[in-house]
Amino acid sequence: MESSLEAYQPLPEDIKRGTIRKVYSFVPLDPDEEEALAKFRAYATKNAIQIPPGVDDQHRMALKFMDSSKRKPKKAMKIMDKYQTWLTTELPVPINEVSTMLDQGFMYLLGRDKKFHPIMVINVRKMLNFNVDLNTALRLNYFLLTWAIEHMMVPGKVETWDIIMDLADVTASQLPINLLKNMMSKLSINFMCRLEKSFVINLPSTLNALYKLLKPFIDSDTKKKIIIQKDGWEPLLRGDINEDVLEVKYGGTRPNIDSGYFPPAFY
Repeated sequence: MESSLEAYQPLPEDIKRGTIRKVYSFVPLDPDEEEALAKFRAYATKNAIQIPPGVDDQHRMALKFMDSSKRKPKKAMKIMDKYQTWLTTELPVPINEVSTMLDQGFMYLLGRDKKFHPIMVINVRKMLNFNVDLNTALRLNYFLLTWAIEHMMVPGKVETWDIIMDLADVTASQLPINLLKNMMSKLSINFMCRLEKSFVINLPSTLNALYKLLKPFIDSDTKKKIIIQKDGWEPLLRGDINEDVLEVKYGGTRPNIDSGYFPPAFY
């Protein structure tokens, strides 16, 4: 599959679908996006804000800041400051810091989907078994996702990933809602505009009912990215991911992984 990646050319809808841009680097921008960048630069100039190197280049981090702030320059600058602080104070994460956690397999890279997006699995039951706290979860996320960016992304072609969050054998009362909420909040800034799809599977019945009540109030762009299912999710996964990539427990043909989570077997 890695060799096929060289020949892969994303379709227009794989670059931008509606208002959701999936590929930012080295691609033409729409007029409204150019206008957003102009506003970003003008605000920085007016307020004597130094834009860090690499923010306003062809990788378009400046546009990501604007998109993440609903095109509000002042808020975009605050996001930029948080992002730069994270880069300089929390990265890189050395492998010796997370090697034990990698062996436990509560988060791991599974492979690529049919359009070459990396796939990360989060096994919430295992997180509970190992009593994982927020800092531990974040450090492992940072290591795996920065590794995926360095080794699996192709700027201008593949810039987003899939997440499979598995809630099997987790009751509603056991679900670490605050941990997951805080983790996703941090990741949404540190890895902004990186999510292709999030499959939340094996949702406890009570939470599944709650989600159905809340679903009409979730904006359409978010609903396109997040798929939440109690059951019947196997065809959805197979729609995006080849069966030989998916483990048997996820509706595929690949034997379930119980050791050797890193480096990923496909790499």
